[in-house]
Amino acid sequence: MITRSLFIRLTNSKRKPWKKTELQKICKSLGLKTNLTNKEMYSNIKYHYNIKKKVLLHDWKFNELKNILKKKNISTQGTKKDLYNRILQLTNENLNAGRYKIFYTTAIHQEQGKREYMEDRFIAKCNKNICFYSILDGHGGKSCANFLKKNLYKIFIKIYEKNRYVNIKNILTQTYLYADKMFLKNNKKSGSTACSLFINNQTKIFAVANTGDSRIIGLVGNKIIQLSVDHKPDNNNEKQRIYQNNGFVMNSRLNGILAMSRSMGDIALKQKGLTSFPDTIVGKITKDYKYLVIASDGLYDVMTNYEIIQFIRYNLTKGIEKKNIAKRLVIHSIKNRYSTDNVSAIIIFFN
Repeated sequence: MITRSLFIRLTNSKRKPWKKTELQKICKSLGLKTNLTNKEMYSNIKYHYNIKKKVLLHDWKFNELKNILKKKNISTQGTKKDLYNRILQLTNENLNAGRYKIFYTTAIHQEQGKREYMEDRFIAKCNKNICFYSILDGHGGKSCANFLKKNLYKIFIKIYEKNRYVNIKNILTQTYLYADKMFLKNNKKSGSTACSLFINNQTKIFAVANTGDSRIIGLVGNKIIQLSVDHKPDNNNEKQRIYQNNGFVMNSRLNGILAMSRSMGDIALKQKGLTSFPDTIVGKITKDYKYLVIASDGLYDVMTNYEIIQFIRYNLTKGIEKKNIAKRLVIHSIKNRYSTDNVSAIIIFFN
């Protein structure tokens, strides 16, 4: 006998209405009349399972779904099923509101090091629904990193609130491209990396967006993972794009100037193959996730991924408070590993 939940799932996955023979088979298994019209058998099955109006996809009209999403200021692009799934997700979020807790501890620290100026910035925004973290490693001045610190999250939220049931990778990409466009309007010459982590605190889905050579790594179970790609001009794919756009690579630098192949800002190189388009990935935080680390290249230039993870592990085994480990890591990279750059690190510990 088909269960209620299976009937709903099968009905919503069907492109066309149930065939008469299919409905007759279900009715027979439920002890219902089988010598009726398709509409009558379908209604009897719904009544038997106590399926209320508007639970099934076929009970909705496209414009009804569209109007509901419009009122919520949510994207109405896509098929009827896409719109229906967004409403289901919205309903589930409303039902679960307040039931989820932020399930991690965050440690953040920055040091200027031996540089004349501090050009690193960071973003750390968290509420009961989402968290958003970014490392912004400025170069050629601090105006771009300052602009991103002030505006990147605001731009993300504006796009996310309107399109949050659309692919989160697309939302992050739109955020980066729009932020870069807005900064370039000011015709400022500086630039910045942008390595961001988004977490949905309700679903535990996360997404990473990266432009530049800041990096995010982590420990999952006993495995060290890297969730971003360093955008360097010597990378074959990056080099090919640079040459296709009238640029060149010399001494591992774009046009002999910039040590990365993607960045925010840097208006003078935007016509030479430099792009702000981010690499993005999506995943889910499971019970095996121990912690994630987002940091500027001031850290990664002097410590490998393995050394960073081992340093954190060692401090945890020694009983060091989680909130203090980022500070110890950054200071270690400068005093003991002789980093000469600005160094910034965010560590997110999952409890």
